[in-house]
Amino acid sequence: MSEVLYDKMLNIKSSGVREWSEEEKHYNRYEATPYFALEKLFKEITINPLDRYY
Repeated sequence: MSEVLYDKMLNIKSSGVREWSEEEKHYNRYEATPYFALEKLFKEITINPLDRYY
């Protein structure tokens, strides 16, 4: 599935880049894990409904 379709299915709006002013130097740009990496991970492991990750 394409990243655009995943974003649409999950209602994620992640287009564009926001540039921050000098007053916000503490900001670190967020970069999500690519969906293809998550697909590969979940082909290798199984997550059960009661599993918890902290």
